[in-house]
Amino acid sequence: MRSQTNPPSGWTTCQHPEGAQYFFHEEKRVFTDANLFDAASLALITHSLRIVNDFFRAHNVDLSPGVDLVLDECTYSDGSKGCQYYFVNHVGRCVFWMDNGESEMFPVTAELKGMKSASHIRHELEAQYWLHCEYYPRAFNLTHEIIDELRDIVLHAFGDVVTSNRTTVPWKIGDLNNMITLIDGFTKGIDRNTTNKFSGCNCLVGRLGLVHVFARSRVYNFHGEPGARLNVDQSVHATVKRQTMFIRTLNPLLFYAPHAQLLGVRSVNIDGLIRHSWWAPFVEGLISQWQESIINAAVVLNANVAFLSIQSVDQGGNIASTRSPAQIASYVSILTSIASIIIGLLLTSRHRNRDRDSAADAATFVFSRTHPKFGLEILAVLYSLPYAMLIWSMVSFLIAFSFACFQKTSLPTRTLVSVVWAAIAALILWCVFNLWEIVNWDWLCDLRSWLRFPEREDEADADQQDEARSTVASELRPSKWRSAVSWPIIIFRKMYNSRRSVPAV
Repeated sequence: MRSQTNPPSGWTTCQHPEGAQYFFHEEKRVFTDANLFDAASLALITHSLRIVNDFFRAHNVDLSPGVDLVLDECTYSDGSKGCQYYFVNHVGRCVFWMDNGESEMFPVTAELKGMKSASHIRHELEAQYWLHCEYYPRAFNLTHEIIDELRDIVLHAFGDVVTSNRTTVPWKIGDLNNMITLIDGFTKGIDRNTTNKFSGCNCLVGRLGLVHVFARSRVYNFHGEPGARLNVDQSVHATVKRQTMFIRTLNPLLFYAPHAQLLGVRSVNIDGLIRHSWWAPFVEGLISQWQESIINAAVVLNANVAFLSIQSVDQGGNIASTRSPAQIASYVSILTSIASIIIGLLLTSRHRNRDRDSAADAATFVFSRTHPKFGLEILAVLYSLPYAMLIWSMVSFLIAFSFACFQKTSLPTRTLVSVVWAAIAALILWCVFNLWEIVNWDWLCDLRSWLRFPEREDEADADQQDEARSTVASELRPSKWRSAVSWPIIIFRKMYNSRRSVPAV
């Protein structure tokens, strides 16, 4: 093991502000995070660098001074060691390779259902460039031009958030205010010391400067493309997600709560993209709703216990093999109340602190609960159960109370209760038809047609494809420290005997 106080000849040991170690060869403009103090890693990087140089000489490739090379040590599935590479063009703010590549090499391509135009791919290349600058802060010089550009972008995002409630900016006003404060602090450090670079500022500029927020956001929103996403709730694919017969049948049985929950889940999952700024209030609203259902269900449960203790309802305390309709309805109310409480507690416990999840964790959570056929409908039905069970509990208790009022009572009592009951029923129906815009009776026609003609599989498959994707459109940090797209160094060897032309750099 080489002494960690003396790096290999030509290499400089650098420390990332967050603590990671990487190496920089200033003469050859090469970066690597391989441990060059290890003899095997040093031999691999040196051999790979020699392959690159031999390739340049064989093909007369002359790189401009503003181009860096990154070599990444990797382990393949068979356990063998290898090296991957990518080049960085600081003038054009992009990464590139000497091999022909397709847009499918970027994971975001599958998430967006493809990137076809060169301008769209260009945004992803720029995002990769700023990711490189974040990982290797010594890779670029922080200038007033970069700070001014970043300030202009953040100020525009700030104004967009202030003036629009459907902005595609994934940050809140407080976060943007903090960014502006950081940018003002960056300005003070420029030109103060030209020999030593402030890696902390460079790292933050790489992170803020068009990577996790702005350049990647442009990729997800199809910036500059036909049909670009201008509002956060706008789909760039113009797909119409039809509800399956499963949820359309359950909607009236569960008082249309699944429909409302499905709209809520889809509102934070546009085109499979989840934004943290919308996910947090969505989860907070769900937990608040479930807690209210738990409290109300407990109240109805106590009311049923008190109702059953009434002597006239309890048949005078006599043991009987049969139960009155009032008792049976009260039993149903108790069971549905307990179901509402238990399901509500389970959902609340499972989603506690979910509002603090990153967009990546939220995407994983939703994707893992997306049904292959019904999409998000299963999740919507699950979210609606505490409320639906509470309503059924109240309806059952109302039926039990009505039986107690109308059975074995005098005519004046039944008359008075009937008038009040009719008035209350009219008020409830009036509230339902005026406030519940989602209520319609088309589901009866749908049910009849479904019983005659089964649902087409292509509709289910299309719904599955539309909803089975979840990804991140906000401030994500990759799970791997160095996750910039790189290419295996072995490709160079295959190109020695190839007649394909090498793209000019």
